[in-house]
Amino acid sequence: MIPTRRHISFILKISVSLFLLLLLYRNTPLQEIWVVLSQSSLGYLGVVGCIVLVNIVLSSLKWRILLLSDQINIPLSKLVVSYVIGSFFNVFLPSTIGGDSYRIYYIMRQSGQRVRTAASVFADRLSGFIA
Repeated sequence: MIPTRRHISFILKISVSLFLLLLLYRNTPLQEIWVVLSQSSLGYLGVVGCIVLVNIVLSSLKWRILLLSDQINIPLSKLVVSYVIGSFFNVFLPSTIGGDSYRIYYIMRQSGQRVRTAASVFADRLSGFIA
C-alpha cells in the first residue's frame, strides 16, 4: 500500500503533536499529578466535568443565536466542537486570541462569511465580558 498525501499529513500531525506534548510535559512531575488525581473523588470530578460540558454547550448555543441573527446557520454540534478546540488553544496560547482565531477560521470555512463570523465571535466575547 502506497501512503497517500492524506496518510502522510496525518502521520506528520500526530508526530508534531506528540513532540509538542513531550516538550510541554518534559519537566512536569507526572507522579505527583497522579497522586493528586488518585486521591481525588471521582464523583466530584464527574460533577465538575458535567458543569464544564454544560457551560460549553450553553456558550455554543449563545454563539449560535448570534450567528443566526446574521443568517449564518451552523449546527450546534459543530459549534460545540469549535468551542472545545478553541478552548484547547486558549490553554496553550497567550490570551484568548488563539481560541477565538480558531473559532473564526473554523466557522468561516463552513459559512464563507468572514466579517459576520468574526463579528459573531467578537459579540460573543463582548457579551461574556459585560455579563
